[in-house]
Amino acid sequence: MTSGRGDIVKANKLEIGSNVFIDVHAASYADLDVDGVIGFNLLKNGNFLLDYVDMKFAFIDAPNLPLDENYISYETLGRMPYLKSKIGKKDAYINFDTGASQWLYFPLTWKDSISFKAPLKDHKVLTNNQTGKTLTYIGQIKEDVSIGNYTLKTPYVIFDPEIEDLFIGSSLLHDFKLFFYPALG
Repeated sequence: MTSGRGDIVKANKLEIGSNVFIDVHAASYADLDVDGVIGFNLLKNGNFLLDYVDMKFAFIDAPNLPLDENYISYETLGRMPYLKSKIGKKDAYINFDTGASQWLYFPLTWKDSISFKAPLKDHKVLTNNQTGKTLTYIGQIKEDVSIGNYTLKTPYVIFDPEIEDLFIGSSLLHDFKLFFYPALG
């Protein structure tokens, strides 16, 4: 079966470490820049750790301890995880996308509703298996971005004309060990 973005395929069995998944549906892309992507639609079936500091991934048990002030809840919109955030005083949902390489991505359509410390500049052409090659722009915004108890002070943001959502990328996460508990509900 073919979708607008790739061929839909089925794996009878997918093994990740000692974990086995049966009848997994996936998309196959001819020009994907990695061997594969483990999506949230698979991960949400268990609890897992993304340890950027030590470069490790693991499925884990649910915590026995109460969740502390560092805990950030997420909401699933469509089939993707979003973090309720604030940009300045404005509420926003930011897609938690570890496949995005930079810190923060905003749609280019947001440029007129945000104040900048300096004018927006051409950044670089990014290649994405879903949107192709796109010239992006970069700017340091005047507003802080708050996600849970974490605040990014006037961060640099990449503006992409091909996206509609806001995204957190993996560069923002390089100092974190992240525990996800979707099985807790």
